[in-house]
Amino acid sequence: MTEETPRRPPWMSKMRTGPTDSRGTTPPQLRRKRRRRRRRRRRRRRRRRRRRRRRRRRRRRRRRRRRRRRSMTRRVDMKGRRECTWTTRRL
Repeated sequence: MTEETPRRPPWMSKMRTGPTDSRGTTPPQLRRKRRRRRRRRRRRRRRRRRRRRRRRRRRRRRRRRRRRRRSMTRRVDMKGRRECTWTTRRL
């Protein structure tokens, strides 16, 4: 094994490499392997998932109704007089 192994010419490097038998064909087990490598396009089927709705019991917060202050002029003073304005005291 002293002599050099013959190098392939550079134009042969583009050729497909891989083991071939005497007829120049790929053995079936390797061909199968190559076939498996091919990417298949998967069609995505959209499955509609039915969502189960969980009923949450909402606690209703009671809103305190604010009493609207009546305008000053409509108020009644201590003696039951309604002609009460801003100037009169002790409403």
